Amino acid sequence: MTVNQHYDAGTEEAARKDAEIARLQAEAASYHDAYEMEKTRRAAEVAAKDKLIAELVKAAFIEGWESFQTQCAPMTSVEQEWEQSNAKNVADAALARAKEQQT
Repeated sequence: MTVNQHYDAGTEEAARKDAEIARLQAEAASYHDAYEMEKTRRAAEVAAKDKLIAELVKAAFIEGWESFQTQCAPMTSVEQEWEQSNAKNVADAALARAKEQQT
């Protein structure tokens, strides 16, 4: 083999390796994009469930409050009681977790 033939063979091998590296990089980028899309989808799903939990907690609180029967007129409204309840803390925690999932 001449010097030129060695050079040409090395250049062809380098070109094949560069092409393989480019193909692998594109494949890795594709997998990364798919991973990011799935991560975003799951975060949105969790956030939606957390929002639903918060709504259900408040609905259950209001239903329980309204079912309470007494001879006396209540001193506070259901909204005032909701603001002071532990159930609101649970609902707020679920909403905060939902907000975190979306960021």
